[in-house]
Amino acid sequence: MTKAAVKNRKESFLRLYKKSMTIDEICKEIKITPATFKSWLKKDREFKEEFDSIITTK
Repeated sequence: MTKAAVKNRKESFLRLYKKSMTIDEICKEIKITPATFKSWLKKDREFKEEFDSIITTK
């Protein structure tokens, strides 16, 4: 997967999470595994910060 494709999937993930979809639902929707999501949280500080900010506003 290209860097642009990964970036688009991360953006899609966050957008869908803001709409109150579950992590499992989002993974299926954007065709990633939950392990990929967990990897993003560990390796991408910006993604994790954005994800955490959504959690605090829910």
